[in-house]
Amino acid sequence: MSRLNVPLSDTQLLKFESIKTILEAEREITPTDLDCIAMLVLNIAIMEEALKDIAVNGVTIVSHTAHGIVSKTNPANEVFNRTNSMIKGYMTELLMSPKSKASLLTKKDPVPVETEEDPLIALLKKRG
Repeated sequence: MSRLNVPLSDTQLLKFESIKTILEAEREITPTDLDCIAMLVLNIAIMEEALKDIAVNGVTIVSHTAHGIVSKTNPANEVFNRTNSMIKGYMTELLMSPKSKASLLTKKDPVPVETEEDPLIALLKKRG
């Protein structure tokens, strides 16, 4: 494997290899795909941490300030939202979403669709 430009933990490397294997079964992997996969894995890990924080602390958190007790949105919500957007982008780049796969298929030569001739038109052609 070529050297990654994105540092990953041992657990993240396992996920990286898993995703890479899945993609290799579908298409040829390019060197630039490797860093994209690594960034996907990294964002998944960050999202998982955000979800753990939300599960433990809730969607809103209570903060004690000089002005009293304040309820505010857990910052992990924003982390989750940003990583979710990033993950969608990486999945599109890697052709891992149904929409991106469909767009690739439409760029290739279209598969000819066999159509049955209308029986009435066939009859008219015979007569005519």
